[in-house]
Amino acid sequence: SADMKRFLSPQRYEHCLNVAEECVRLGKIYGADESKCRLAGILHDVGKELTDKQYRWLGVNLSNDDFNGEKVLRHAFAGKIIAEGRYGISDCDILEAIENHITGKPNMGLLSKLVFIADYTEKGRVGKQFDEVRAKADAGKLDEAILLQCDNTLIYNIQRGSVHICTQTVKTRNWALSNIAGNGEV
Repeated sequence: SADMKRFLSPQRYEHCLNVAEECVRLGKIYGADESKCRLAGILHDVGKELTDKQYRWLGVNLSNDDFNGEKVLRHAFAGKIIAEGRYGISDCDILEAIENHITGKPNMGLLSKLVFIADYTEKGRVGKQFDEVRAKADAGKLDEAILLQCDNTLIYNIQRGSVHICTQTVKTRNWALSNIAGNGEV
């Protein structure tokens, strides 16, 4: 925790603490392991504020067509590498949650779902769109919360104009929709 403070801005560090707190709160609703929620939440953005040189040094490659080369997405991969290499995290659930916290992914596990939502619903996020996702998650409708969050993100990016739409977010959205339709709510 003190180590993270050295290379994250105070605002980013506070966001990480808020996500950890929110992930623990949501984890209690869904019966998730509290220590995993806390660790995944605090570490999810550990790779967010690196330089291009640091990303290259870590071997982060964005040639994956699913991410349309969007630079913002690279911090999730970097975060996984840092969590594993610098902090000795070997738990697959935590590493998956860090790697997929931006876009989600089809068939993601419970911890990944919780970090994906907590990043969006932590107490620093104020507004109707965040409240609506928070309400669904609090009501035990995690897949509905994921669907709404994906919809909000896609709409936000479309309204911004000339930005790429990440196809991984679309795949996560469709997966959540299929879960809801098949009553696969988890």
